[in-house]
Amino acid sequence: MLFIFIIVAVLLAVFFVVQYSTIRINLGKEDDTGEQILDSSVTEADINICIKDSDCIIVPYRHCCGSTKRAINKKYKKLYESTPEWQVFYGPICNVIGLCASDAHINTALCRSHMCVLKY
Repeated sequence: MLFIFIIVAVLLAVFFVVQYSTIRINLGKEDDTGEQILDSSVTEADINICIKDSDCIIVPYRHCCGSTKRAINKKYKKLYESTPEWQVFYGPICNVIGLCASDAHINTALCRSHMCVLKY
């Protein structure tokens, strides 16, 4: 039984190291000069990754629930603006979720757990 526990613990440790390494690799795509990234290998999930609050900005967004804002890493603003499919969300879940809370008053984006989020 102890052997199984040790194997599970090692596998979990390896999993978390791989996940953390992936985040660090994606964060490494940012440069320190303030230049925005226009890299075709960047995915929609990558544009949300951050290190600190100042990495995050608010951009326009159209969600089926009525949300009009989204938080992304400022390094990817040009890429976001040039990728229309990232600027909207309309999916099957839209029939179920109803209306979102108004985001008209939101004017701050934060970095929480390495993800840009809106401050409600």
